[in-house]
Amino acid sequence: MAFDTKKFILRFAQEANDHIQKLNNGLLTLEKNPNDSETINEIFRSAHTIKGASKMLKLTAITDVAHRMEDILDELRGQKITFSKEMSNLLFAGVDAISDMINVLAGGGEISSIDPVPIKDLCDKLEIFIKDEEVSAGSQADTGAGAKTITPIIETPINEISPKTKEEKNIPEIKEKPQSENLPKSHLQTQISEQNQVIKVNAKKLDELIKLIGEILSSHIKIKERYSDFKKLEKISSQYSVKGSNPSNEGIGLMPISLEERIKETYKRINSRRKSRQPIDCESGSCETMINSKTISKNIVLLEQGITSNLLKFKDDLTLYDLLIDDLRERAINLRMLPLSTVFEQFPRLIRDIARSSGKEVELQIEGGSTELDKKIIEKIEDSFIHLLRNSVDHGIETPAQRINAGKPKAGTIKLCAYYEGGSVLIELSDDGAGIALGKIKEKALSKKLFDQETLNKMTPSEIINIIFYPGFSTSPIITDISGRGVGMDVVKKSITEDLKGTIEIKSVEGQGSIFYIRLPLTLAITRVLLISVDDTTFAIPSYYCQELLRVSQKEIIPVANRSAIRLREQFIPVTHLSLILFKKEQNKTLAPNNNILILIIKAGNERMGLIIDAIIDEQDMTILPLP
Repeated sequence: MAFDTKKFILRFAQEANDHIQKLNNGLLTLEKNPNDSETINEIFRSAHTIKGASKMLKLTAITDVAHRMEDILDELRGQKITFSKEMSNLLFAGVDAISDMINVLAGGGEISSIDPVPIKDLCDKLEIFIKDEEVSAGSQADTGAGAKTITPIIETPINEISPKTKEEKNIPEIKEKPQSENLPKSHLQTQISEQNQVIKVNAKKLDELIKLIGEILSSHIKIKERYSDFKKLEKISSQYSVKGSNPSNEGIGLMPISLEERIKETYKRINSRRKSRQPIDCESGSCETMINSKTISKNIVLLEQGITSNLLKFKDDLTLYDLLIDDLRERAINLRMLPLSTVFEQFPRLIRDIARSSGKEVELQIEGGSTELDKKIIEKIEDSFIHLLRNSVDHGIETPAQRINAGKPKAGTIKLCAYYEGGSVLIELSDDGAGIALGKIKEKALSKKLFDQETLNKMTPSEIINIIFYPGFSTSPIITDISGRGVGMDVVKKSITEDLKGTIEIKSVEGQGSIFYIRLPLTLAITRVLLISVDDTTFAIPSYYCQELLRVSQKEIIPVANRSAIRLREQFIPVTHLSLILFKKEQNKTLAPNNNILILIIKAGNERMGLIIDAIIDEQDMTILPLP
């Protein structure tokens, strides 16, 4: 039987992507600290691992590139050559070439479908580089202290004596990929695409889940035992049922209430006759087989005690069972959670490439990479952040000369920070660049006839900034490979607000920089909701929007700027009847008297509002399903 290597190639592609990321991160580190021996050793091992695994699977093209990269890194870690900008660019080109081939493999394709000429050219250039560096290092050693001066025999440059051969002329120059090719996609989509549904799960999480499943099984056994006890009590109680009643109750769900009533009735009847010493009426059967009233009374008492005791235990078991099921659900959801570093770790390389192509110096700072989100959300946010980061570099960060003239550091800073807030994750993307010029936005909006001058004059700064989310809107006078076409920001907003049920807000100070606030739910599958009642109708509001619940009197609701509002901790918060929003009812809806007006304070982004409701029903988890 032929050996099927397909599954091994897919596994190789998955593991190789981890090494690709290590190579990217390591090279970025070396650009800042060229003598970091630990990083040099780490990326050497990654190149060596890729070479060995690809050779075993006969992926020759990957092996050739990785082998030459390994040679350069081996010389570097042996301190025979020094790290340089040229070396960095070449190694990054090698990383990109391997990444492209791995993505083809992960998609089920074959490397043979890729044009082999650029790969060969890259291998040649890597090989020439290492030879040139060795010659250069040898020359430096020969001309060091104590070395004799050697007079050159031939003073004419070699390239003038021996021009390039026809074959050499046909070898194309190896250039870095155009920026537009580097940016849109990365290996992340290979890692978490639908074609590869493998998620690496922490072993501790699996152990906890297995333990929890054991507890649930144990609880399930106890509930079954309790059910068996009830069936026994039901069988015994049927012997003492009241005449004319139906002793057989099918199922435990019907037994407790009706049976308890019959038992009490029988017990009272027997006790009353026993006290009056009246004989028990036996309509059928022999009196010799009839249990005396004292025994019946005792059995009835024991039966009542047994039912009460088992009901309490049964209730406890069900409560525990519910808790375990909730815990299991949360842990199962947690298994689908991935750290944001899955997305964030590729951005330093992205920023480096965009900054170089723009002639700018930019440093990216990342915090909160361990913050976790649902895998489904992680899959969808990458493109949005690529758009935002590209805009931050292209529109936000100034050139080194402009920054120096403005009294800023030569290199700009972009910060990406993520943290939990309530039942969601807040991601802040900020830069210390030029900020957003409101005047330019207004001019562009007028020229594109989005708004008239009167409307623009009435707009708040926040409303003016949000114009950048209109389709096709851009203030950039120059169209580049990076930005300027007005495509992207509207897509970003749609993806975040509609697809991911999140929010995006912008704050900007001209000359100082901008901050994007992106709020995302932890998961798209389940959300905690507050059930409320309005006009005898039940509604659910996600709990992370709910801040607090107030009971106020009618006089505490005051008019402010033609709207109703309440004063809460020195702030005015607008309030309205939820029924006015949902059912379009009249404004003169009767308010509850005295202190019985129930107001739910909700917050979305930085805006707060009070909703007048009728009642709070409950808080519970709700599964979110798409409409059919």
